Amino acid sequence: MARLKSRKPEAEEPEVEPASADVKEEGESFKGAERAFDELKRAPEEQLAPKQGERVSAHQRLLEFLEVFRKATVDIIFAGIVGLLLLTAIKVINADELAIDPVSLPRAIKDLGYTEEGVALELSDHMFKIFNDVQLSRHQFNVQAKIEESDFAVPVAGLSFTSAIRLIRQLAGFPQRHISGELLCRSEPCTPTTMELRLRLMDGLHPPQALDPVTGPSTEAILKAGAEKILRIEDPISLAVYLYGDTPEQNARRAEAVQIANEVAIKGGPDKPVALNILGGSIADSAGGDTAMLEKSTGYFLEAISIDKSYAPSYSNLGATLAQMGYRKEAVENLKTSLSINPNRPSAHRQLGMLYAELDQPGDAIKQFEAALALDGRDHDSLNSWSATLLQKGDDKGAAEKAQASIALAPDDPYPHFNLALAHKHLGEKDKARDEFQNVIALSGDVPNYQRVKGRAADELKALE
Repeated sequence: MARLKSRKPEAEEPEVEPASADVKEEGESFKGAERAFDELKRAPEEQLAPKQGERVSAHQRLLEFLEVFRKATVDIIFAGIVGLLLLTAIKVINADELAIDPVSLPRAIKDLGYTEEGVALELSDHMFKIFNDVQLSRHQFNVQAKIEESDFAVPVAGLSFTSAIRLIRQLAGFPQRHISGELLCRSEPCTPTTMELRLRLMDGLHPPQALDPVTGPSTEAILKAGAEKILRIEDPISLAVYLYGDTPEQNARRAEAVQIANEVAIKGGPDKPVALNILGGSIADSAGGDTAMLEKSTGYFLEAISIDKSYAPSYSNLGATLAQMGYRKEAVENLKTSLSINPNRPSAHRQLGMLYAELDQPGDAIKQFEAALALDGRDHDSLNSWSATLLQKGDDKGAAEKAQASIALAPDDPYPHFNLALAHKHLGEKDKARDEFQNVIALSGDVPNYQRVKGRAADELKALE
């Protein structure tokens, strides 16, 4: 309904004085401008309102902008997906990878609870354990059981993405390595002791290479030995570093590690510094204080460092050897360098702690033992060295506590027994000290410098009588 405008009565309109002649003349000069004044009388909203065509044009421009933005966003996302796929393909093509096929099993072994994929996974797990133990981070070698492969189809009937990549690798001449094999029973009844693992290495278009059959007292031992056989061919330096470890089993196989390291060193290549480090370590370990042999071992370490300045164990082994030769300050500097490259090696912290103890810096020594144990809570050697440092400080109760903790982790090691015996002796507990010295004599046959520790224990026993 239209709004009605109220109008005042004409009688109420105010009186207006007649215009003067000048005003009339001025008014006469504006005759004909009534239309312009009408335009000025319009409301501001009417004057500023855009035309209908202009409103449509602005709306259209907004829609066009949104459409361009949408297309650009879709193009960017598409380009990102294509780039990601290309990077994945390049990575897969260039990957230094060894695939393990599901291992064939006869019905008799399947009846024992084994599966073909499970055996392949266990083989790869044993190799990963070795990789994790040696910590050769520069190695790009990768092992993967085929059961772990993630795959998706591509628009070609019967062809998967992984298959397409393998086809490209084959056409481009890239190596395609994988292990196939079977776990058999040599005789009936089929038990782990009658099993035999036969493996074949497939390397590109080359003929398959059969590995020697593997047997053992258990399936676990067979698969572990099988993993080592694969590494002996595919990654010998990792196997050599692993075999030159500190466990009794590894100690018994150090000669094998040295043989592999010697082969790698002669062959040369990027693994030579690691091989030289093993060779130098074997000479230092067998030197028995012989200066000429220790100097020879330092030559190996220095050569390894000259080739690869980023391999931390070469510095720590050089430091340990220099310490044996009496150059303790130089040894400390090399161990610090080793830890600056890789601070996560418990053995380097332990060696540095022992050097600080020899330099009469027990506080610094204990900090290093604590750092080693923070990285490896089962490092019984650091606990034993901590015990020896506390004995030097006169803290016999603390020394006994650390020695007992070391014995709990390694009851067959005579050295913490010796430190515990000394702590009991200093505390006046002669019977306990006598028992521990006798333990040292009984246990000292399988450790380095066993004659020295055995002789010291015997002398202490005589002094207690």
